[in-house]
Amino acid sequence: MQVLLYMAFFATFAWFVVTVENRRRLVAVTLAGFMVVTLVGAPQPAQAQLGILQAIQAVLNVINGVIQTALTSINTVRTAVNNLQQLVVWPQQLINQARAQVTQMIGQYRNLMTNIFHIKLNSATLPTRKHWRPSFGTTR
Repeated sequence: MQVLLYMAFFATFAWFVVTVENRRRLVAVTLAGFMVVTLVGAPQPAQAQLGILQAIQAVLNVINGVIQTALTSINTVRTAVNNLQQLVVWPQQLINQARAQVTQMIGQYRNLMTNIFHIKLNSATLPTRKHWRPSFGTTR
């Protein structure tokens, strides 16, 4: 349909160009035709699909939808890993039990070790040192 309208317009335009009597009217008809083609034939400007509030709402919907689901999944995995570490890898009850045993052993052997470190060793004597001279191939 639109093609037929354009064909009719150009046919009429061509007839006006051929039938004009002077140069001034030719320029006027040409300018008028150009303006009609520009105004009618140009595509309509696109209307904005979303206003600023709808754009913000769309962003919030994405955050509350996909991103929140991903963050919830990440938090669930992190909690599971934390529980695994506390119960299996580094069980706090067994660590406290080992600390108590070490503390008990330190208390049990502290006096013995202190006594060993305080033994007086100055009663021992070293042998006297003889003066030694090297002999450089000479015999005595």
